[in-house]
Amino acid sequence: MKKFFAIIGLAGLILAIVIIYFSYGKNTANNKQQTGQPDQKTVLEDSSQQEATPEANPAADKEPDYKASISISSYGFSPSNLTVREGDVLQLSIVSVDSSKHSFGFPKRIVGASQVEVEAGKTKVMKFFVPAAGEYGFGCLEPGHEKETGKMTVVSRNPVVSETNSQATQTYNLMLSVSSQGYYPKEFTVNALQPVELTILPVDNGQHSFKFVQPVAGLGTIALEKNKNNLIKFQAPAKGVYEFLCPEAGHDKEKGKMIVN
Repeated sequence: MKKFFAIIGLAGLILAIVIIYFSYGKNTANNKQQTGQPDQKTVLEDSSQQEATPEANPAADKEPDYKASISISSYGFSPSNLTVREGDVLQLSIVSVDSSKHSFGFPKRIVGASQVEVEAGKTKVMKFFVPAAGEYGFGCLEPGHEKETGKMTVVSRNPVVSETNSQATQTYNLMLSVSSQGYYPKEFTVNALQPVELTILPVDNGQHSFKFVQPVAGLGTIALEKNKNNLIKFQAPAKGVYEFLCPEAGHDKEKGKMIVN
């Protein structure tokens, strides 16, 4: 008889434990519903359904105003300096010319110019609106590639006016880049008899020269030093259109014009 009551008592104890366990679980679930706190499963399901929305690129469907190409290797970028004009649509090709993977990016945020990985021997193309005038460094973000750096110089769409003497003579300052693809920008406007300071930067490894087709006093054919800013000073001639070009053989695409009002 004692054994019978012992079994009954043990069964009752087990039943009580089961009732308490399920009552606690139900209360916990109710508390979560009342407080709005999701359980871990719900959090994981919700997070898996959320996808990052890619940043819209306003230049994606625009025709480029300027196309440029930069090669990258363990020796660095070529060219390492790029000159463009603010507000233009730039189509930039990054070409890996060695056996390493590279990652091209601007430390300063530029819409449409996010970091891209370029596999060995491959090319990646980005297109974006050139930001405000200033200097924008770029580089390879792969570990150990810290020496692979360059600079994009953005010039203003409007001429820079400076005082060059006590009489406050207004000088027109402009920077042009030149490569096998041509001059950039290809056209600029000045006033007759205005002092002009023209800086020309060759951005590839070719040999370039600068020459006006129509005579401009004091200027002939000017040989340009590679990867350096070549400063040319002159006084704008009479009203008219003055074409300029690179007289080197095979450089027929390298031409533009100066409009004098």
